[in-house]
Amino acid sequence: MAYYADRRTPAEQADLFAPDGVVTVYEGERQLRGSETLAAGFASFGCYEATTHFVGLRSRPRTGPVCNRPVRTPS
Repeated sequence: MAYYADRRTPAEQADLFAPDGVVTVYEGERQLRGSETLAAGFASFGCYEATTHFVGLRSRPRTGPVCNRPVRTPS
């Protein structure tokens, strides 16, 4: 996502999301929903010389097997 955001290509950036994807913009606390709205919202970031990317508070249900690698504990 940051690759397309840095290059200011909003359509490609929006294509990374599911068709009903949601992005919450904390400046103004608004939500962008759906591909067209996401692309328009991402295009509006083009007025900034630099942007900071933060991906957080996301969750996805686990549908596959759990990784069986041993967990490393700090010594």
